[in-house]
Amino acid sequence: MLFRQQVKFIVLSCTLFIGVGWLLAFAQEKKDVPEGKVNIEESTHTKKAEIIHMVKPPYPVEAKKQGIEGLVRIDVTVNKQGEVIGTEVRSGPKELREAAVHCVRQWRYKSLDVEFKVTVVVNYELGKKKEASKS
Repeated sequence: MLFRQQVKFIVLSCTLFIGVGWLLAFAQEKKDVPEGKVNIEESTHTKKAEIIHMVKPPYPVEAKKQGIEGLVRIDVTVNKQGEVIGTEVRSGPKELREAAVHCVRQWRYKSLDVEFKVTVVVNYELGKKKEASKS
């Protein structure tokens, strides 16, 4: 009987140890996700468009490794309920476009009771220039 309890304790301890190891590894992976400087500007020729839910575009890993920066300009069509129903990239580095569009499509605007368009500009900036000028 005592032997069985010891075996259960060892198995549970090992399981817990492995589980904690996986959690720590996952937390480290999330911590290593690059965060470039992403400024979001918005302009519209209709009424004031108010964002009520925004997903911040991540800096694509490969673009960051290659030092790619730039502005991604996206024309966004929003329906009466404030949902993004269409996006069209006007300009920007191709390596940054997908990440910007993917997040902008998840945004929600305050309802204006009319369909409207806005132009969103996502600025991907690594900040190397400032660091270099300090040296």
